Amino acid sequence: MILKSNNRPRAYSYIRWSTVIQGTGDSNRRQVQMAVDYADKHGLDLVPEDIIRDEGLSGFTARNLKDGALGQFIRAVEAEKIPKGSYLLVESFDRLSRQTVDAAVELFLNIIRHDIILVTLSDQAEYRKPVDMTKLIMSIVYMSRAHEESLMKRQRGVNNWKGKRLNIGKRKLTSLCPGWLTLSDDRTKFIVNDERAAIVRRVFDLSLAGQGAFVIARKFNTEGVTTFGRSDAWGTSSVKKLLRNRAVIGEYQPCRKSREDKQRTPEGEPDPNYFPAIIEPETFHANQATLNRRRTKCGRKGKAYSNLFSGLALCHNCGSKMHFINKGEKGGTSLFCHDSQKGICPQRHGWRYKHFEKSFFSFVREIDLEAVMNGETISRIEFINGELHQLENEKRDIDAKRHKLMEGFENDEENRDIVNARMAIHNEGLARNKALVDRLSKERSEILDSRRASKEAAFAGFPTNISDEELYNLRAKAAEQISGVVESIHMVKGPVLVQLGEENDRLVQKFDSKYLVRFKGGASRLVIPDSSNAEDAFVVANMDFPAQDWDELPRATKSPWHSPIPQAAVNP
Repeated sequence: MILKSNNRPRAYSYIRWSTVIQGTGDSNRRQVQMAVDYADKHGLDLVPEDIIRDEGLSGFTARNLKDGALGQFIRAVEAEKIPKGSYLLVESFDRLSRQTVDAAVELFLNIIRHDIILVTLSDQAEYRKPVDMTKLIMSIVYMSRAHEESLMKRQRGVNNWKGKRLNIGKRKLTSLCPGWLTLSDDRTKFIVNDERAAIVRRVFDLSLAGQGAFVIARKFNTEGVTTFGRSDAWGTSSVKKLLRNRAVIGEYQPCRKSREDKQRTPEGEPDPNYFPAIIEPETFHANQATLNRRRTKCGRKGKAYSNLFSGLALCHNCGSKMHFINKGEKGGTSLFCHDSQKGICPQRHGWRYKHFEKSFFSFVREIDLEAVMNGETISRIEFINGELHQLENEKRDIDAKRHKLMEGFENDEENRDIVNARMAIHNEGLARNKALVDRLSKERSEILDSRRASKEAAFAGFPTNISDEELYNLRAKAAEQISGVVESIHMVKGPVLVQLGEENDRLVQKFDSKYLVRFKGGASRLVIPDSSNAEDAFVVANMDFPAQDWDELPRATKSPWHSPIPQAAVNP
């Protein structure tokens, strides 16, 4: 029974348990009852607000002292907000701390030093100032034992986990697995849920087809597709996590979890065949490249994916993004410099969107529109981009391992041979990585070259006799194709003077705009379009020169798609 009387010393009960499971058991009730019985027996005031709890906080890592209620109590004691002569009741020393002896003794003495009487309820022992040396020695023994027990439990857990990992090929580590899998009764394999696996494959197909996570989630919710978890609805985050989950290609990364910050840290190399794969590696890697590109594309896409150049089209004058503006049937759609809308950039004129889109597809023939119109899910270019993305991550990992190796053994002469052997392995990995990057980059360039050479027909536009959803899907896929090939598009709106020929045969003409398309891989193409006919242009020049010099217009070369210049438009 808990009572309150101003004539009796005040008591505080500190209760702690390390895990959630302990909290659901008898730990809390037992510790409270022991404190109440002691307070009643010794005439102490113990009220509910003086029962201090740290639920699920470790005494081994001192989380209870750093972030928990015990730490708050100690700070209150040091600030003299707790009356001198008060009692602190704990079941045993290991409730206060399971740290090393020196840290635990410092905590113990700090409490006693501030005239707080510490009571261990398990043996009814009281510790107060001045400290009894016999009791102090016994307390040190208890503290040492508590630390050693925790250390032993932790080591047993580590060894148990290592044992499981060594046996990973015969028996799975845990029943925890992705939502499309279940563990077999004998724990030797995971069984694929075909219905859920089909949903996962559809998510990847939709993503490669240009559908963002928000659109996929909305589509699934509209169709009533069942989720894998507790939520009744699909969300953007759940779709993104699914697209990033390497378990779909069978990979499992063992991790260790720190009790201090509860973060999962990778431990050891991933097992590439731990789970049954339900997605082809090339599809997964192509999606990763797509997701990384898509980070720059934000905002609403409109009913029919209005702007295919979101995140790519930039204002040459200030470098900010060109935003899609819809002024209705009368004003039409345009691309405007974002900073000019805020009054920062002096570039006031926009581009007619439909004119620019048609011009782009007429003169940037590297985009595989045939694959888009035929409904192909993944093109060879997207596959290559995905593989290059994977190789980039691989190179980053190897570089990190090389750096760590050099940092850890720089002055270790005894292990010099081991360091050199490991470094040789990493260097071989880098060499293989570079060879693959070079081969894939060359293949991508060859594909783009062949598209330039073979595609001569003018862009006929997207079909008009299809549903809004079908049109959205086509344009979304086209946008993915563009971002897979193009690095950026620099747009200039203003007087552009070009010349053709030399000296007496030189012709000069003034145009109102130009744009430079930078391709992935370094090549560029300058296009000076005809303002009246999007399928015509005065100049289409292929270039490869430093970025800072691109606006110094080189000698114009007549485009193979160029129609004759009207003589009336030529200045003498």
